[in-house]
Amino acid sequence: MRFAKVYGERQDPHGEAGVVAIFGGRIEEGRAATIFGDGKQTRDYVYVRDVVEATLAAGDAAASGADAAHRNGGDITIFNIGTGRETSVLALWSAAARVCGSDLEAAHEPPRLGELERSAPDPSRARCARRGARHSARRGPRPDVRSAGREPRLRRSS
Repeated sequence: MRFAKVYGERQDPHGEAGVVAIFGGRIEEGRAATIFGDGKQTRDYVYVRDVVEATLAAGDAAASGADAAHRNGGDITIFNIGTGRETSVLALWSAAARVCGSDLEAAHEPPRLGELERSAPDPSRARCARRGARHSARRGPRPDVRSAGREPRLRRSS
């Protein structure tokens, strides 16, 4: 299994973190994020729970033998786990700011040498095997962006 850009709870917004956690951390600190280049570079951002569900489904399929149709001469087929939707860095910043109720504008710096313009694996094979993603960063990187670097809050049932 190959994962797109995974984001979710407990992702540290400092150091070599994912951009969703970095944006959430910056917004929480009241500081603008830095976007390198024009911000039109795209990625497929997949929520960590979708990755967990896909991984568990793959394990169940392998254990039961249900994945036999996806084997190629004894080799297991590669499954890309993602949403199948490209989201630009600018759109991600806008969604994160909207989710967090912020009107901060992002700062721009020159593009980084060697940065890809697009990174969007095709998850269609995983969808056929019922291992696809359900959440989309395009609608907003779930409210979890506000809890970047913190433990998720658990609700108590009555």
